Amino acid sequence: MKAQIRDATIDLLIMNGYRGTNFRLIAERLGITTTNIHYHFGGKASLVLDVVSNYVEDAIQRQRGVWMRPNTTLKDKLQLASGLNRQRYLRYNPGENTNQPWSLIWRLRMEQEALIPETVACLESYTTHLSGFIGNAVQAAAASGELAGHAPLDNITTLLTSLANSAAAVALDSGWPQLEALYAATAAVVFSAYCPTPDLAGVAK
Repeated sequence: MKAQIRDATIDLLIMNGYRGTNFRLIAERLGITTTNIHYHFGGKASLVLDVVSNYVEDAIQRQRGVWMRPNTTLKDKLQLASGLNRQRYLRYNPGENTNQPWSLIWRLRMEQEALIPETVACLESYTTHLSGFIGNAVQAAAASGELAGHAPLDNITTLLTSLANSAAAVALDSGWPQLEALYAATAAVVFSAYCPTPDLAGVAK
């Protein structure tokens, strides 16, 4: 039952936000009583903290699987990141261009002032981990020769982190095709500017 409550809460938070989600809506979706939810999780703040903690940990592991994947080029990692976003996007946008919210992390960032500090810290930890993973991927690309020696690694890390961290907002505002195009354009710019040889730059595009 706890897992069902968590899953229902995630969907409702993504669709309605923190303020638009309450125990009554969760109970109606699951066909249970609000007392049942209180029994398992206490109040709303503790339920949301529990849900966000689990969701963020899962999201961190998904990003780790993309950016820390061994024997994979940075170019391929960007494609994997785009594919991961598409998978999450289609879960809430089966028509591909319905532009519905699809990320709990992004959704709750819009209402941080309503969240308890522990939940805000949990959301912030996602960005910290993401930046670290991408930084390692960029460093690995430089070490392997995929990026030229003069490439500004910190700037590239900042650029790619911003892209990955704001993917949900881009897709919500402009639809999936625009997000996909942004990933492709970012890769083209980075590799055309900082690939060691023209041949490799052409492949990266």
